[in-house]
Amino acid sequence: MITLNIVPEYGYVVLSIVALWFLNLGLGEAVAMSRKRYGVKLPQMYGPETPDGTAFNRVQRGHQNYLETVADVYMGILLAGLSRPTETAGLTVLFIIGRILYAYGYRQAEGKRVWGAPFFMVARIGWLVIVLELAYNLLNGRPAFAA
Repeated sequence: MITLNIVPEYGYVVLSIVALWFLNLGLGEAVAMSRKRYGVKLPQMYGPETPDGTAFNRVQRGHQNYLETVADVYMGILLAGLSRPTETAGLTVLFIIGRILYAYGYRQAEGKRVWGAPFFMVARIGWLVIVLELAYNLLNGRPAFAA
């Protein structure tokens, strides 16, 4: 049986999750403002094939791409934070920076979305490595959680 003691540093993980909520709100608000600016009414998901429609679509896709990954991102953060909370929180800050750059770049031009990808991909790989280490330690009876 495993007893889970959560260290105080896990608070940084919790705060990083809160920051992700604000990121989501900001990206969603950008879509809402773009709907108004470019005349794309709900429930339409995408704009028409016009310059304004394309501009709206780039903003919308910046948010939608984040939403497509959010479930595994949250799970990775919550699990990785159990064994390495400060590293996990730092990776989450890196992820947020990457997502902001991705959305901002995508808004400028489709090809500029790659600005943020290196940041958020490093974060996702980092969480994966930490979670795999956690699993390995658990399966081998080693200390797995932050102490």
